[in-house]
Amino acid sequence: MPERPLRQAGWLDEMENLISSYKKLWLVCSVLLLLSPGLCRAEQEAETYWVGVRPSGRPYLFADTVEGRTRLRGFIMDLLGMNERLIGCNYKYLICDNMSERRQLLLQGRIDLIMMDSPSFTNDPDLHHIPLGISLQRRIYINDSCKTVTCPDDLTNHRIVVITGDNYWPHIHRANADNIWVVNNPSDALSMLDRGQVDVFLAPSQRTADSIIAEQGLQNVVRVGVVLEEIPLCITLRKEDQLLIAKISGALAYMRAKGAIKAIEEKWLGAHLEPTHWKTYFQWILVCIAALLLASLGVLAINHQLKQKVRAITQDLRSSEEKYRELIESSPEMILVLDRDGIIRHANVVASQVLSPNGDSLENKPLANWLAKDEQGKLAEFLAGVLAGGKEETELHLYDAKGGVREVDMAASTIAGQYEGPLVCCFARDVTQRNSLERELIQAERLATIGKIAAGVAHEINNPIGIVRANVELLLARGWYSEDAKVFLESIHRNSIRAGQITHDLLNAARPAPPRLEPVDLNQVIEVSLGILGQQLDGINIERVPPARPMKVLGDGHLLQQVVINLLLNAKASMNAREERRITIQFCPHSGEEAVRLRFEDTGKGIPKALLNEVFEPFFTQGKQEGFGLGLFIARRVIERHGGLIFAESEEGKGATIIIELPALGEGLAGQAADPGRDSPVSVSA
Repeated sequence: MPERPLRQAGWLDEMENLISSYKKLWLVCSVLLLLSPGLCRAEQEAETYWVGVRPSGRPYLFADTVEGRTRLRGFIMDLLGMNERLIGCNYKYLICDNMSERRQLLLQGRIDLIMMDSPSFTNDPDLHHIPLGISLQRRIYINDSCKTVTCPDDLTNHRIVVITGDNYWPHIHRANADNIWVVNNPSDALSMLDRGQVDVFLAPSQRTADSIIAEQGLQNVVRVGVVLEEIPLCITLRKEDQLLIAKISGALAYMRAKGAIKAIEEKWLGAHLEPTHWKTYFQWILVCIAALLLASLGVLAINHQLKQKVRAITQDLRSSEEKYRELIESSPEMILVLDRDGIIRHANVVASQVLSPNGDSLENKPLANWLAKDEQGKLAEFLAGVLAGGKEETELHLYDAKGGVREVDMAASTIAGQYEGPLVCCFARDVTQRNSLERELIQAERLATIGKIAAGVAHEINNPIGIVRANVELLLARGWYSEDAKVFLESIHRNSIRAGQITHDLLNAARPAPPRLEPVDLNQVIEVSLGILGQQLDGINIERVPPARPMKVLGDGHLLQQVVINLLLNAKASMNAREERRITIQFCPHSGEEAVRLRFEDTGKGIPKALLNEVFEPFFTQGKQEGFGLGLFIARRVIERHGGLIFAESEEGKGATIIIELPALGEGLAGQAADPGRDSPVSVSA
């Protein structure tokens, strides 16, 4: 049997030899092409070509000042210098920052070539691109205070700086054009970013940006995200300049074959790794696969043993969890499990029914969403106390699914949490009804006291006051007084009337008369009330915003007049004589067809936020010198007996607003009864 050769020549070897032959032929032709012009024109002056460039910064192309002289340096200049010597020409440089302008100059013949262009930026058929074998990496740089930007989708509503002529638009199409700054070079852009004048810089070159950051010692600039885009660089010429294209292509091929381009890259861009032969990769892959197989077999053996133990433990935990979950879900009280930040980790059925409007899960939502802002700090203190001491109690107001407010007594203790530290188990009991009954009981007791006081006062004081008032009126009517005595008589008369009003208010508060319901026009009620007060409102600017349609309700005209008069007198008492005194009466058009809303706004000293719910309590005067503190209390009782609401809005020092809402009267019912235009006097209390 003939001896088998060590290696048979196959098609792959033939292809490699063919390619090598063509490479050698191309190299020879290129050298001859380069040398021929120089041989033919040895005695002539070297030809000059204009090059369009933009100093983008280290390491590619930058301006350097040495001994008072400014010159261009970098990878591009070394490459062009060697190319210049091989071709036998002179390069002159035209600096132009805008890429579009450089291409226009090239097409117009004012320059001969462009350095550091990219074929991806243009599809002009009249241009030819010679690749340089390097590319720019576009990256995102941010100010260290801007932590929300990691990719182009995060650029909205941020201040962005870009370089003139850079093809940046695909990455900032979502950004606001008013938030985009354009500068001429990366150094200016990074300086603005470091000072916080902008938030984001879209750098066309990572190498250039990193070099400037290191050189200038910028401390507030951070590179984020991944490479946005690889931009291949090339030399761009006009297609009609075939001779120049051949010269530059041949020179670059010669430089690449001799290793000159590689040396320039290592000088400016750093040494690059040669690709490892595919056989080496294959060997390492096989070794890694074998190691992974052995490790997998060992893991499988151990995993089989662990599964048996985990299965038994899991079964015990599941049965225990089901038992405790059943206890929690069957509880009639709200049970919430919170973490240290107040995030709901679990809620039982009762808590979900009370707090979730649409039956949505409460998990992973902060409990503070169901609290008023002034109680969110109270919740944080409560949780901190539970985590520190182990057990705490508090009272909170929670908004339920219907928008109402639930008063809850909450007790809590810590439980062991899984992976995230201790959790807080809260038991919340709804005490809204209980507290309401307690308040009603206290109110009833206070009213009973008022009734007893009112009966005694009416019996003991009304008669003497009536005699005093009648005698004073008689003296004033007959004129039996001097000018000096007139002042004192009028003072006695006013105070006797005020004393009678106080006793009358006490009797009304203790034993309110039932309202006589009939159609009433609230606009007419306001007119009658203003007429009754008359000169008492002198010096006060009354602004009325009349309604677009009759505002009719079913009510008692006398009692509603009493409410309006009490509100006007309270507003008067809250305003200082030295400041602007204005009361605005407004029907709110947004109240809808089912309700009528009336607003009384004043420019007084306002009501502290903590006292907004107390102003409607009996005997609350807020430091007034006059009045008995029953006006707003009587107003609330009248409005509630009419099926309406009354509440206050205020900011201390900026006036107060009292809002009344009453059920609107339908047009059919309103037309069936006469308008109660009664204007009899009613008792008032400031």
